[in-house]
Amino acid sequence: VGEEAGPEALKAAYRARAKACHPDRLGDEGHDLCIVLNEAYGVLSGPAREAYDAERRLWLEDEDRGYTGEPLSKWVGPGHPMSKSPAATDAQETRAVFVDENACIGCLNCIYCAAATFRIEPEHGRSRVFAQWVNSEEEVEVAIASCPVDCIHWVAREELPALEYAMQNKVERVNVG
Repeated sequence: VGEEAGPEALKAAYRARAKACHPDRLGDEGHDLCIVLNEAYGVLSGPAREAYDAERRLWLEDEDRGYTGEPLSKWVGPGHPMSKSPAATDAQETRAVFVDENACIGCLNCIYCAAATFRIEPEHGRSRVFAQWVNSEEEVEVAIASCPVDCIHWVAREELPALEYAMQNKVERVNVG
């Protein structure tokens, strides 16, 4: 149903879906689907609907503000002439490096160790990953080890876009200088 759907339209859609996924029809899979359907109906038909709609509007605003699902740091993985990744192919490289900019104190140690990977973000004076895999794994490990506040981390490659987006667009930051 659409955001503007009233109680009758919501109830009709709920009943149609409940009939289609009923456990008598689909077995155990239907049971799990009905649990999810009942939870959704409870939210959309009750007092939590207003909070859900507000949260949904925020999600849609995120899409308007440019969340693409792509990392904000440059990906220079296997196959790129500048890549220092130990993986043989891009699909095999499952890691990326991420800086928790809120924890960063702007000490510059990471830049001294892996200058091609890290840059200081000018607005708040904190480190940020500029490009993935343009320094060797050993150089990045030295940067991680030299960080006095432990703000540099290896993360799963698929988690990187959301982490970078949240850090740059959702988390309130202050200047360290």
